[in-house]
Amino acid sequence: NRKANYAGLLQDEGEFDRSEALYRDCFGKAQQLADVHQIARVGINLANLLTTLGELAEAREIAEVVFRHSLQHGLTHGGVKVQLVLLEAAIESEHYRAARRHCESVREDIERIDDAVVRGEHSILEARLLVAESDVEGAIEKLARLGVPDVSGLAVRLAMERVACEAAMPSGSRSVQRAEELTETMLGMTEDAHDELRWRALAYHAAVASESEVAKRSRHAASSVLKRFLESLSAPRRETYMATRRRREQRSWLDTGSVSSPLLHSETDNHYRR
Repeated sequence: NRKANYAGLLQDEGEFDRSEALYRDCFGKAQQLADVHQIARVGINLANLLTTLGELAEAREIAEVVFRHSLQHGLTHGGVKVQLVLLEAAIESEHYRAARRHCESVREDIERIDDAVVRGEHSILEARLLVAESDVEGAIEKLARLGVPDVSGLAVRLAMERVACEAAMPSGSRSVQRAEELTETMLGMTEDAHDELRWRALAYHAAVASESEVAKRSRHAASSVLKRFLESLSAPRRETYMATRRRREQRSWLDTGSVSSPLLHSETDNHYRR
């Protein structure tokens, strides 16, 4: 338990390589000991982290194992949380039909449990899916109505997702005042965040900034923070982290300052730990 908790702390601080190694060790030991609850808890955390790092195939494999395990042992909460990981991985993989199936199949289960964080996570992920399905206005409306508890970093993720949706809007259709207000809130909430979170916040700031010089400064700042973050990862992890279409597009835009559809795929920082 203590080692798994420490892995979670490292993940919160952006120490992803060290966190991954600890999670893998804890997951292996939980399986050896047939520790029902630790298999679910650590497995969800590991699959979640691998999704963040772009290791989507392995993340899905572990999540599916944990999902079957949760069903077998009647772990309702575990089953719901791991389905959120599967939903996230499907979105990142651009498997949107599969993502929609996960989104709908878990909805009834969420209604049966009293967990505002899980409900908030599901709503944020569904907003991401709506953007991928070209319903950006629907995503904006959904998030505008969403209230979330300020725990597990959920409020930060909601703030980032709202700005991401504004970034996905055509510039002529975007509410400049709303975008700037949301961006200021997001930047304040991520000012002291770890580099993986901060570079994305700065990228969104650049995407919706109404003044070209402000956008330019944020692009340069985001590129600098991203470079520092990638240097903190092992070489293989740098490649997988940048392998998703969303991140490739973001990096290309940061490097060139030119984008045909700004940050088309919306964002969420994806932690479902307990």
